[in-house]
Amino acid sequence: MSKSTRISEIEKLLFAVGSVEVSHLSSLFHVSEMTIRRDINMLVSQGKAIRTHGGATIPTEKYIDGVAFTSRAKEHIAEKRAIAMEAVKYLNPGDNVFIDDSSTCLRMAEFIPYSKPLIITTTSLTAALEFNKCTKCTVFSLGGELHKTAHSCFGPITQNLIKSMYFKTAFLGFYSITKDGLITTNSVNDLEIKKLIMQHSEKTIALIDSSKIHEPRFFQLGTIAEMDAIITDAGISGDFADCCRENHVGLTVVNV
Repeated sequence: MSKSTRISEIEKLLFAVGSVEVSHLSSLFHVSEMTIRRDINMLVSQGKAIRTHGGATIPTEKYIDGVAFTSRAKEHIAEKRAIAMEAVKYLNPGDNVFIDDSSTCLRMAEFIPYSKPLIITTTSLTAALEFNKCTKCTVFSLGGELHKTAHSCFGPITQNLIKSMYFKTAFLGFYSITKDGLITTNSVNDLEIKKLIMQHSEKTIALIDSSKIHEPRFFQLGTIAEMDAIITDAGISGDFADCCRENHVGLTVVNV
C-alpha cells in the first residue's frame, strides 16, 4: 500500500469513528508506529486531525454541534423513528435487555411506555439518561473508558462487565451490513463490545436504516445469520431481503 493510500484510509477511519490509536493503525497497516505518526502529522498539517497522546482525533468543527453522535442522530430521522417504534413491540414487561449506543436504538426511548417495567443496560451515557426517564425502567450504565465523541464506554472494564451479564434481547445498530449479509465496522472498540453482547444475549435484533447496507468496512463483526431479526426501512434492495430469507432471519420492513 502506498503512503498516500494509507493516509487516505487513516483519514476515512478517523472520520468514521472519531479517533484512532497509533498502535492499532500500526498493526492494521503492517507498518511501524513511527510511520503512522508521520502519516498522522501529515493529516494534522492539513487540518484533518488533532494529535492526542497515542493517536489522533478528528477536529471538533468537523462534527455537527461538535459531537459525532449528534451528527449521526440528525441523519435519516424518519427512518430511525419508524424502526425504533417497531422495535419496542419486541419488549415485554420485566424483560432484561441491552440497548446499544447507536442513534437508531436511542430513538426507542421515545416509544417505550412509561408504565412498562424493564431492565435496560447500555454503554451509552446519552441513552442511559434518556431511558432513565421511563419511570418503571431500571437502567444500568456500564462503566469503562469514555469515548470522547460517542459518549459511550468501551475497553477492558466494559468488556469484563458484559462477560458477567446475560440479556433476554439485545438491540444493536451497525456501521455496515453488506447486501450478502456481512456485518462490518471501522471501529475495533465496536467490534469487541458487540461481539460480546451477541454472545451474551438470548436474542439479537439489528436496527438499521437502509443507508447502512453498503460496501464492507475494515473489520468483519459477524453475519446476519447470527441475528434473530432485522428491522429496517423500505429502501433495502431485493438482494438483501433474499439474503435474510436464505439465512432464516426475521425481516421487518417499516414504511416511512
